[in-house]
Amino acid sequence: MSETDGTSRDGGAGDTVAVLDFGGQYTHLIARRIRNLGVFSRVFEPEDFVPEEHPEVCGIVFSGGPGSVTEEGFRTVRFAPLGCAVPILGLCYGHQLLARLCGGTVATDGRRGYGLAEVSFGSGEGKLFRGLPSSCKVWMSHGDHVETLPPRLTVTATTPTLPVAGFQDGAGRLFGLQFHPEVTHTRHGREMLDNFLAACRAPRTWNPRGQRARLVERIRREAGGRPLFLLISGGADSR
Repeated sequence: MSETDGTSRDGGAGDTVAVLDFGGQYTHLIARRIRNLGVFSRVFEPEDFVPEEHPEVCGIVFSGGPGSVTEEGFRTVRFAPLGCAVPILGLCYGHQLLARLCGGTVATDGRRGYGLAEVSFGSGEGKLFRGLPSSCKVWMSHGDHVETLPPRLTVTATTPTLPVAGFQDGAGRLFGLQFHPEVTHTRHGREMLDNFLAACRAPRTWNPRGQRARLVERIRREAGGRPLFLLISGGADSR
């Protein structure tokens, strides 16, 4: 699990993006891409995360995963996305989960997708696609798909076989993508993530060079002047 120093920006706005890990192979890649854009990210287990307990968080990403929201006991979150105070981006499984939690339907009907696909962005009103061409190649990896959306969500991206390859809500705070913007196979994926961070109003201040100082400050704050016992193995992984 990644660590954050727990600080937040002036005015109570957070500076960290929470990536909820639903078991997808790209979860930590998502976190790394966000950091490469200058915003700190931290990976959480979905069952352990409640937004109100993390004031440092300015945005949330639901990762992909091998499960299906059409099956009993599917993995989910402990909060209602519609009532969340920060923007949410669902990717692949996370896209399907977010749609279902908002009142949409997800289907398994054989329209599986694995590999490159051409996605069209329609009228270009989707916040995630601002400044992008009207279509591009993206990387798909899914078995289920979103079949219908509730009235509060609108389609922002389609493919020849998927009527809902992307969506957002009217306020531009809830976003879903059936594909993976974090992988290099997806054209303009970096720009899509950058647009999401803009919706989060995330400060681009994170730099790995400052991580040591942040961790030292966090330890001092949490220790509160108490003695600490530190173990160091002396191996290469301790450097």
